[in-house]
Amino acid sequence: MSTAEFTLLLSENAYFAIYTDSVYYPDSDNWVKLKLNHDTIFLTDNKECVEKLLIRKLTKDSLILYNLNYETEYRLRRRGKK
Repeated sequence: MSTAEFTLLLSENAYFAIYTDSVYYPDSDNWVKLKLNHDTIFLTDNKECVEKLLIRKLTKDSLILYNLNYETEYRLRRRGKK
């Protein structure tokens, strides 16, 4: 599966890369394990659940997530090719 990079709509600088089984945050050079269960993404760090994200909408160019830990919504869009 290929990498899908998304950029936060609020900030053009903040980004991350989603892989088949993990998420990479380049700003902190940090890898977090990803597990998908139906419409919920579980992010784990050292076998401990860090975040639970509900997928509200997914298209080829955008992703809307709801963070169940903090009750906040994230609107993301695919990063363009450079």
